[in-house]
Amino acid sequence: MSGSMGNRWVKGVTLIELMITVAIIGVIAAIAVPTYTDYIETAKLGAMRTNMNNIVFLMDSYERDEGGYPQTAGVFLQDAALLTELGWAPSSSDQSTYAVVVASTGYVVTVTHADGTEVTH
Repeated sequence: MSGSMGNRWVKGVTLIELMITVAIIGVIAAIAVPTYTDYIETAKLGAMRTNMNNIVFLMDSYERDEGGYPQTAGVFLQDAALLTELGWAPSSSDQSTYAVVVASTGYVVTVTHADGTEVTH
């Protein structure tokens, strides 16, 4: 039987097996990517809210201890000024900006992420 394969098995992967494997990987990716994206968004918002609550706590502590807010009404505290006045600064990997607008009756804390997401207290 020269020239024919006879009873020998040829080892390898068929095109159908390869297509099924690629389809399974595609289904897994279709499920995993949105879940991962939601996880990242939730973590980012959680970090923003935590930092905002830290600033609120420090502003209230400052007001209680000093009898007033760090600046006069209408002054805008942002990033470096927050460190100077309150002793707080975000981590070096943080991609958000933090601002406090002091009014005569209180203040507003705004956290803005680099992607435009904003949280206000």
